[in-house]
Amino acid sequence: WIHRIGYGNRDISGPIDLFWLQGRLAISADEQVAFLRRFRAGQLPFSSRTQSIVRSALIVDRGPHHVLRAKTGWAVRKTRQHGWYVGWATHRGRAWVFAMNMDGRFGQNHQARLTITRAILKQAGALP
Repeated sequence: WIHRIGYGNRDISGPIDLFWLQGRLAISADEQVAFLRRFRAGQLPFSSRTQSIVRSALIVDRGPHHVLRAKTGWAVRKTRQHGWYVGWATHRGRAWVFAMNMDGRFGQNHQARLTITRAILKQAGALP
């Protein structure tokens, strides 16, 4: 499936439960945004039902005129660690797709990723 959806460098070598955390799987922020745009548009090779379930599971904030769908992530590499916060916000009919990537130590900047991303989305008009 990783090859069918064209996700990042498609390298899932290593333990099945750790390849995205400690393995060689890598994706740039631009690639992540492109992937999320395809997901948001229903253009991935998964059933409509499956994509709908995942879209619903990603909702982290909802208001009368906005919805924020997002997911955190973490990568532990030998030379550095970095956290992700990716997703999209819809507000009054417009959509903003984002991929926040921040260097740091596990647990150290978890809340900062969310706070900074929300502030940027608010400034851009994506959140009230």
